[in-house]
Amino acid sequence: MLFFLKSLPDLLSQSDIKKIIFLSLASLFAAIIEVSGILIISFLIINYSNLEIFLNETYFFSYLIDFFNLDSRYHILFFGLLIMIYIVTSIFIFLAIMKKVTFSTQRISRNIKIKMIEVILMQSWSQISQKSYSDNISKIVNDTHQTGFAVDCFLRLLSKLWLALLIFIGLLLFNPIFTTALALILTSSYVLIFFFFRSFLLTSGKEISKASDSLIKELNNMLGFFKEIIFYNTQSKVSTNLFNYSDEIAKATGQNLYLTNIPRFLVDALILSILVVILIFFSFSQSSDTNFLSTVSIYGLAAIKILPAFQNIFYYAQQISAREVNFQNLLNLAGQSNGSINHDNGKKLTFNHEIIFKDINYSHQSSSMLFRDINCTIAAGDKIVLLGRSGSGKSTFIDLLLGIISPDLGSISIDQSNILENLISYRENFSYIPQKAFILEATLRENLLINLDKSYQDSELIEWINQSGMDSFFGNFKDGLDSIISETNQYISGGEKQCFAFARAFAQNRPILVIDEGTASMDKKLANKIMQNTIVKYETIICSTHQAHMLKYFNKAIIFEKGNITAIDSIDNLKRSNAFVQNMLMNESS
Repeated sequence: MLFFLKSLPDLLSQSDIKKIIFLSLASLFAAIIEVSGILIISFLIINYSNLEIFLNETYFFSYLIDFFNLDSRYHILFFGLLIMIYIVTSIFIFLAIMKKVTFSTQRISRNIKIKMIEVILMQSWSQISQKSYSDNISKIVNDTHQTGFAVDCFLRLLSKLWLALLIFIGLLLFNPIFTTALALILTSSYVLIFFFFRSFLLTSGKEISKASDSLIKELNNMLGFFKEIIFYNTQSKVSTNLFNYSDEIAKATGQNLYLTNIPRFLVDALILSILVVILIFFSFSQSSDTNFLSTVSIYGLAAIKILPAFQNIFYYAQQISAREVNFQNLLNLAGQSNGSINHDNGKKLTFNHEIIFKDINYSHQSSSMLFRDINCTIAAGDKIVLLGRSGSGKSTFIDLLLGIISPDLGSISIDQSNILENLISYRENFSYIPQKAFILEATLRENLLINLDKSYQDSELIEWINQSGMDSFFGNFKDGLDSIISETNQYISGGEKQCFAFARAFAQNRPILVIDEGTASMDKKLANKIMQNTIVKYETIICSTHQAHMLKYFNKAIIFEKGNITAIDSIDNLKRSNAFVQNMLMNESS
């Protein structure tokens, strides 16, 4: 519980913490209403034999009798009417408070989820690429849900705690000695039971969290590997794995619920024992039957409310305790340094002349130095192709160029301004075609407009479709731009997905186009058609490729070898003097 309370400032915003405080006070008000009803009933039990006399001697009630000029025959009836009005009013107030608490806790749970999503979105590419997607999905889906559930449990726990405290205060006024003894017995019993079962609940909570992570990972793998599952006939294996993880969750959840319900039976036995003691006590005392009946009735009435309250307090406390691993997962995520240096300070970084790489050193977190003292210049109007074997550093160079990752040493400048001065403004100079074009599960129109902030006419979208080569298969979509497509759509090939990437880039219409193996899955005819449109549309192009037929669209090449730039020259010169380019052309022709 203490760990949960300490976690809240790091997981919730200040407004949500203030909301929890407000909801706690609202729960206190609801408890007061509930206890007031018990007090009224207790009052009736104690004064049932001389109720009318008591009412006439009560200032408030006698004032109402005089005000309405009521006959004595209707005093009891009038008192009953007032109680009914109070009951109906308290029901509406109580329901309104509970509705407010319930809906507010759901919004707080939503805010936790959004905060964790924002933490992930603000991480750098270097940070996010070091983690598995399923791990982040599990934190967003599972850990935030469990934490939101814990917040709901906490507010309900407070509501029952207020109720228990107020009832005990009332019983203290009625019989301080017996009430104190009863409070000590119940509280100590629940505390002992709580700490006895706490380690078991923590263990089951960890098992649930671990199995939930594994389940999401297995589902992610299943959906991404579906064609191979069908081909190799491994459906039963995947189904067995999913069953095993689901079974682990079910067993751990069942253990959790079983442990939280044990105290009810133990405390029921304890209360029965206390009742026997009370009967023995009164049998040896000189108390009248009336006092005995009143005492038993009042404590019995209180027990109807206070025993479930204690049980609920224990249940909610145990549920919160069982989710400590979820709080820790979110704290670990929230505490990660923000590797993203995106900010917009108002300074505009526009491309007019050149981008300069100066003494660039860069290493991946999990590997040795990749780039050492890299120097090169990209001038306006350059059409540069990046060449080299797989793993030689082409894609990393592009990530550095786009500001997706930052160098360990050295600087990248655009027209004599360091790009780190305003990465957001700097990136606005680029349209980007990644190695893998991801297709959203949405309409074709939404897929084209994913990175755009304003609306466009359909005629403009059709123009991008024609320029990007999508016109060759656009007719296959029976609903046109409103056709629903997705990453797993079997009717869209790898080359056609790359056409989507070109269309998205053309829609941006920015000064520089960067292509990272953007035609690798296309046939030569389609690639040539798109590149002919591309060189007309863009003056400055940087493209990595392994395809020799692409060289004719560029006037300069940068050749990479094991993280070093081995050559920067015109295509014509490299065809005559560079062995890598010569081998590339030879392999293409053969």
